[in-house]
Amino acid sequence: MDLASAFPAYLRHDVASVTERLALTTGPDHISGTIGVPVKIATDNLTIPCRIYRGWESPASSPFSGTQQQIAACLMTRHHNGFVRQRWASLLSQPLRPWTAPYLIALLGEYVIQLTNDIAATWEGYKPDSQEARILATCYENNPAFIQLTQNRATSYWNEYYRSSGALADYPAIKALNLVKTWEATA
Repeated sequence: MDLASAFPAYLRHDVASVTERLALTTGPDHISGTIGVPVKIATDNLTIPCRIYRGWESPASSPFSGTQQQIAACLMTRHHNGFVRQRWASLLSQPLRPWTAPYLIALLGEYVIQLTNDIAATWEGYKPDSQEARILATCYENNPAFIQLTQNRATSYWNEYYRSSGALADYPAIKALNLVKTWEATA
């Protein structure tokens, strides 16, 4: 997989710098598949990797800043270790950009409930008319297949691991997706 396709075209130079420093190659020992559907951001169709098997354990050990730090954060949220994904996920909202939104949304379809709790709590703090809510609502509206896939995955994990803990509607990933759906309906 060419990681340049995981980001908008205007970020190609920054993506190349990050992937070079991460020593990521397209081989299966570094990157495993894609999330399954392309994600439309403006005029670009992004191909988000499923799992990455290299990188930095923590943002504190990263040599990047600014946009390159957010690119690294996007990639590290696809890391095979859930704790690593969680440590990097918070950087995707600082600030939230249209191209970081699908990486956060994809995390809602994963089994690490600590991640979904963090994301849901952050999103509950957004006002419906905020820039963040508009970015998430636009991603939601423009990517029905991606949203459905994420919702299906979240539902599956709830059913397998958390059904006995409460109703599906109370599962953090579903709460977060439903919140964005309300923003999408009012946008």
